[in-house]
Amino acid sequence: MTQTTSGQGCRDRNLLTMRAVSSITDFCIGPLIQLCSESLSLLFSIYNICLIIYISSCLYYK
Repeated sequence: MTQTTSGQGCRDRNLLTMRAVSSITDFCIGPLIQLCSESLSLLFSIYNICLIIYISSCLYYK
């Protein structure tokens, strides 16, 4: 039977806590980041379309 010091036990608990937080972060935050990325991509596409329409109208009425 191996005995661990209280310092070792504390380090083990900290490691388990960090792993749990990392897993929760990957599960919860990861999809949110992907969703935000897709939303920004869509907004950028809409902005580009509006910019093209604006430039086209400026050239048309010139």
